[in-house]
Amino acid sequence: MSVVVGIDVGAYKHAAAVCRSGRQVAERGVFHYRPNQDGFRELETWLKQQGGVERVVLESSGHYWFPLASYLRRSGCPVSVVNPLEAKYFAKSRMRRTKSDPADARTLAELGVRDQPPAREPLVGVELREAARFCMRLVGEQVKVCQRLRRLVEISFPELGEVFDDPTCDTALAVLRRAPTASAAARRHLQTLADSVRPGGRRRLGVTKARRLRDLARETIAPPELDAQAGFEVQLLIEQYDLLSRQIELAEQRVAELLDGEVARRLQTIPGVGPAICCGSDG
Repeated sequence: MSVVVGIDVGAYKHAAAVCRSGRQVAERGVFHYRPNQDGFRELETWLKQQGGVERVVLESSGHYWFPLASYLRRSGCPVSVVNPLEAKYFAKSRMRRTKSDPADARTLAELGVRDQPPAREPLVGVELREAARFCMRLVGEQVKVCQRLRRLVEISFPELGEVFDDPTCDTALAVLRRAPTASAAARRHLQTLADSVRPGGRRRLGVTKARRLRDLARETIAPPELDAQAGFEVQLLIEQYDLLSRQIELAEQRVAELLDGEVARRLQTIPGVGPAICCGSDG
């Protein structure tokens, strides 16, 4: 008789339950172990004691399942990863209201027997998703930096908004690198402002806009009491912005590399398509 094992994964402990083929209800006994090397070895021994394990069912919730899925797969154990919503609706269909680690483990085992989710490489595509999420987090952090910069500009250089629709656009930031406040812009030489350009860029601010900006800065309404602190914060925030820009560029390159690899892998699952076709050939 084959066995399906459901494992509820947590940060500090995992719970494993068994449901045998031909049965609709999992066994009451639940095996608990810690998510470390010793715990994984204990799990492996326990699995062997259950008889022929057809598959181990996990939820793709959070990230705590990554090490377990990898360990089981490398141990030669078939792993099925299901969507948490699938497990949730399955539990509701069984009128199961108890929410606990043992109950969730039994639910996954019973779902595995009824639905027989396919056992696949559990972590395929996960690296790409993690890379994409990381890239988006960096973008989100940069957006927050821009929001802080806008606030500071409204305090220390409100006139910048009369020249730029977006005070955090590349050219505006180039100006702020040289003159982080209105008082600093008022003191700058006209050509210094005119030569403002984003790092690696070619388009300068130009003399016409620089003259207008300096004239506005000389009549600023910015409170001088906050000038030094605002200028200090603007400089540090721009350093953060530049660092995040470089990191986002690297993160996007990483996503592109992984995406190419994932597409190639998927193409090779098509009969007749091999590495030479995916990678191209010189002949």
